[in-house]
Amino acid sequence: MESDLQNLNSFNDGRFSLNGRLLPKSPVGISFSDSFSSNNRPVNQPKAESALIRVYDNKSRVGFSIGNGSALDVNIGGAYNYRQINGLRDANGNRETINQRNTYGGVGSVSWKFLPKTKILLDTSYTLNDWLNNEVSTGSEGTEVTVIDDSSVWNLQTGLEGQLGNKTILRLLTGVGGSQYGEGTTATSLTGLGQRFRLDAGLRIKPSESQDIRLEYKRAFQDVYFTNYNLFHQMAMVYEVSMRDRAVISVNGMYRNDNYDGAVDRTDHRLQAGGAFALNFSDYGAFETAVNWRRLASADGIAGIEYDDLGVTFGLKWGY
Repeated sequence: MESDLQNLNSFNDGRFSLNGRLLPKSPVGISFSDSFSSNNRPVNQPKAESALIRVYDNKSRVGFSIGNGSALDVNIGGAYNYRQINGLRDANGNRETINQRNTYGGVGSVSWKFLPKTKILLDTSYTLNDWLNNEVSTGSEGTEVTVIDDSSVWNLQTGLEGQLGNKTILRLLTGVGGSQYGEGTTATSLTGLGQRFRLDAGLRIKPSESQDIRLEYKRAFQDVYFTNYNLFHQMAMVYEVSMRDRAVISVNGMYRNDNYDGAVDRTDHRLQAGGAFALNFSDYGAFETAVNWRRLASADGIAGIEYDDLGVTFGLKWGY
């Protein structure tokens, strides 16, 4: 095998999620959710020494829910996210921990159904990102150092979701956000509406009872483990066909443009295409399997970060 080619196979990805509400029929309840994922993914850091990293990610949220699905629903609470980024195992079975991040803060949302099939949405959050290591050794034998700053992030967006006709639903959310990296005179932050502006638009069309088409576009920014942040544009499409409420077959496609800024400054193009099959074996459970192809292409000609990846997943979903 040529030295510049590496195998991206992995066979131990997994995901688990749980959510619910205490006192579901009461005007005031306690809602909670937790999701955990473990997956191998290609490295996006051009100075890394391996082609893969393993990421453990756990997201938790708990808060008060006011309303029970009627005209007005309000959710206010806290959120916590733990992310651990690891290198590949060496010949002795040891795995290096590249970095760890704790994210915590407050979140809130309001949904007001002012028409039978149309509602106004408001989402807001303020979080702090705290990295365990603010300096990460990179390059050959750790001869270079990449600085990863802690940050504070706020977001606010509002819009509406409503039915345009018997077969079409529109979602349109716009907003602004901001983030600051580092402290004191060396701190950097997002500037201007061009970086702060957020947009979440979606269109759902049901040509028939058994067919479902979903189109979406998102523009936002997010924290990144190997630099400060990235500004991204993402377009996606999903087409589903259901068969007698027991089986669902779907195909999907996505294009995403990532503009990174900070210690690493570059632009990437991402493509994804795939298909999935779900079989409902009871009123509460389902078996799911999917196949996905992913490609990353560098707009700056950085060949070391480019890849093609083909993945197959299997899963069980249970609800009550």
